[in-house]
Amino acid sequence: YAIYEALQKMNEVMIRIPEGCDPYIYYNRVRPFLAGWARNKCLPDGVIYEGVPRFKGKPQKYPGETGAQSSVVPSLDITLGVSHADTLSDGSPDILKSYLLETRTCMPKEHRFFLADAESFMRQYSLREFVLKNKDNSELAGVYNACVEELVKFSDTHYGYAVAYIHTQPQKG
Repeated sequence: YAIYEALQKMNEVMIRIPEGCDPYIYYNRVRPFLAGWARNKCLPDGVIYEGVPRFKGKPQKYPGETGAQSSVVPSLDITLGVSHADTLSDGSPDILKSYLLETRTCMPKEHRFFLADAESFMRQYSLREFVLKNKDNSELAGVYNACVEELVKFSDTHYGYAVAYIHTQPQKG
């Protein structure tokens, strides 16, 4: 129940984002400082950080800020057995999965290690498989399914915001 309640609270907060954050303002006044330059056409070689010895004067390309750099949702995906397909129904590669895996490189190493350990553990002790094996326990199945539904709701809402706050803004001028 704790995971379900936490997911409900995440969704309650998530749906309130438009109350204090206009898509136009976000895209034009906030996002330029967060967007990064890994795929920035204006900075194809990246940015040189002067005075940072470990970069040895070589340009760096960082993807910028994204909620995908948090280990919270990936750990919930792993725990609940939610996975992203390698390819889409048309056979093309799923760029979202590639992007989500790429953003892990921007996480603190302890978070990356935690996710890798969680994936390894859940391959051996799958919660989803446990629920399926105990399908006569309707309460267990109900709570598990409710958690998955809340996680899907969160992901759908987040995707909707990505469309409204980032992808459609250039068309609006």
